[in-house]
Amino acid sequence: MANDKSSVGKKRSRWPFFGWWIVLTGGLADVATSVSGPHVFGFFVIPMTTSLGMGRGLISAAYAVRIATEGGAAFAVGRLLDRYGPRMLMVVGGFLAGLLLMTTGLVQNFWQFALVCALFGLPAAACMGRLVPGVTVAKWFIKKRGRAIGLITTGMSLGIAIFSPVAQALIESVGWRWTWVFLGVIMWFLLIPASLVFMRKTPESMGLKPDGDTVTEDNPRAQSKPAVESSWTLQMARRTSTFWFLSVAMVVGTGATSAISFHQVPAMLDNGFTARDAAGAMIVFGLVGILSKVVTGFLAERFSVQVLVIVATLGSAASVVILMNANSLFMVYAYAFLAGLNRPATHPLSLIVWADYFGRGFQGTIQGTVYPFLLLARTGSPLIGGMLFDYSGNYQTAFIAIIAMHALGALAMVFAPPPVLSEKERSG
Repeated sequence: MANDKSSVGKKRSRWPFFGWWIVLTGGLADVATSVSGPHVFGFFVIPMTTSLGMGRGLISAAYAVRIATEGGAAFAVGRLLDRYGPRMLMVVGGFLAGLLLMTTGLVQNFWQFALVCALFGLPAAACMGRLVPGVTVAKWFIKKRGRAIGLITTGMSLGIAIFSPVAQALIESVGWRWTWVFLGVIMWFLLIPASLVFMRKTPESMGLKPDGDTVTEDNPRAQSKPAVESSWTLQMARRTSTFWFLSVAMVVGTGATSAISFHQVPAMLDNGFTARDAAGAMIVFGLVGILSKVVTGFLAERFSVQVLVIVATLGSAASVVILMNANSLFMVYAYAFLAGLNRPATHPLSLIVWADYFGRGFQGTIQGTVYPFLLLARTGSPLIGGMLFDYSGNYQTAFIAIIAMHALGALAMVFAPPPVLSEKERSG
């Protein structure tokens, strides 16, 4: 009889739930992120430094400028997202990002490249990365949030698997300048049409409920417990130690993954492996990453997100040890496999953990507050890695620092359990 009541009280919305179109659009945005991201950019490092006459420290600095402006825009973008929704942010941002990516093919010196990078960071904050697409998906799902975010973040891995060999082949055939033009056009196709058609603020804005559930007047209590999760404001979150330890874990971990992502391909080439070898390794990394993200999404619905973050972070550190000592193609592919198994998993987990810990209501504001520091870490770590390479002539010192950053991030996560609302906050 209890089952009969439950079935009366809860109905499923018409299939497919519109939230899955949000997931598809977010996945395409994640593919677009890979097009201009450090994995693909790594194939441009050597030809661009040779053509423009600058060292790896300088090209890392230009890339860092892009991430810095992206971080500077993130706080405002997060508030705009909570207030107005994602659609026009992604459409306008996607158009400008594609145009600026094509402009990269015209640069003649470091200063022009740095200026294009600085401008690119502004629309990138509105349409790519984890902020707008990730927060939007988190608002559309609660019970199925893990798998939904796991699915959108497969876009990055898919993009790496596709566009790493494409970029490498185009650079060899038509040069790095026309390759940037091609990637800019691709970005338009990935971001603009789907965002215009599908992106919406919340399920409630369309008369829907998260996960596609609808609650009838006959039994408004029929929703499962996760569908009424607590919603924390930024001020409430800041009063918890979890917020600060989680912020440290995410910032340090992001710095570590950004540095190794940017410098992994140049490191392979410096060790005597060919561009085709590196492209093959990135295909392995991307394909394994797709599986890793999907599985991670389902695991996050059943197991502690805190523990999953720690395991993935330490696994990523172990992969860097392999790359440091890679003296055969087998070791390069072993690195790609282990890195693909762990590093991509940190992408969905970093989105899931904020939403699971602090609820849906103010995710744009909360993550928008931390996002500039995440991007500062993404800015500084590749730059420091490039400077250490220019100083020492190899990546050993930089990779040791990256391993230490992974370890520090995992340690901080140990002290970041799920927060609990006080009785006063719960009643208020």
